[in-house]
Amino acid sequence: MGALPFGPKDIAAMREAAAELVARLGLRGYDNASITAVDAWIDSPEFQEDFRGGGVKLAYLAGAYLGEAVIRRHGGRWVAGPNAPSIAINRNGFNLVNPFGKVQKRATLGPTENLLALVNLVEHVTARPDPEQVRAEAEAALAAPEDASKGVRAGTMLVLLLGALIGFPLVVLAVVWSLTDASYGLIGGAVAIPVGFGLLIAILRLRERRPSTPTPPVGTLAWEAALTLPPLEARLAERIAALRENSRERDIDEIRFYTAQIAEIRAIVAENVTSPGRGYVGYDGFGTPNSWAKARSGSSA
Repeated sequence: MGALPFGPKDIAAMREAAAELVARLGLRGYDNASITAVDAWIDSPEFQEDFRGGGVKLAYLAGAYLGEAVIRRHGGRWVAGPNAPSIAINRNGFNLVNPFGKVQKRATLGPTENLLALVNLVEHVTARPDPEQVRAEAEAALAAPEDASKGVRAGTMLVLLLGALIGFPLVVLAVVWSLTDASYGLIGGAVAIPVGFGLLIAILRLRERRPSTPTPPVGTLAWEAALTLPPLEARLAERIAALRENSRERDIDEIRFYTAQIAEIRAIVAENVTSPGRGYVGYDGFGTPNSWAKARSGSSA
């Protein structure tokens, strides 16, 4: 998605109009106090008489100023928006900001549409992600679910081992001791050790015989997802390895895109979605729509 750019003369006109308002109101520039002053000026008789009388000159100055405030503080460029000159910011997706529309709302609806709120909203939406946080989230996504299950299995194994070799013999020792005497209790406890070990082996063999997760039928969405995961994980690992503190925003956005896609595909595999697949195996390249999310939502419709 994009927007038609302004020509150099159009951009110069916006900057000149913003500078005219700075001089007219004696503003310091484009800081919060200056934006608040412009916001208050919109309530002034001068502005309201011009606006309600059908004039566009003062609203044009305020819109140009607000747009320049966004650009100078958060980046972006002037473009020809669908309804009025707008600011295009390609960060965290494509964002189109209409400062002239905001000025019109402020003049019509009052202080609830204050101008500074728009500038703060742009800051929130287009904030540059922390590369290290993005890396941590991506590496967590790469950690295979079986890694967590291995930890659970190791903990279960330890509990079973302690129970078979220590807990079970102690229980037998205590029971026999209470029913007879200490010597028989010790003998019973000693005999219980190999018995407990044998029980442990029997339990583990029974666990191994449990049916594993069924393989998704060929051609289903889950089948395609399972085959897509390895190459997608390799691609994400490659992009993580190339990430630097001063990496371009595009590189960071690409990692976030693949991280989200892995979560979507893993969910499809975990849910064993057996609806018809997309017709091919492969992950979505950066900058293309998320076909997995669409296919998954379609399967539950």
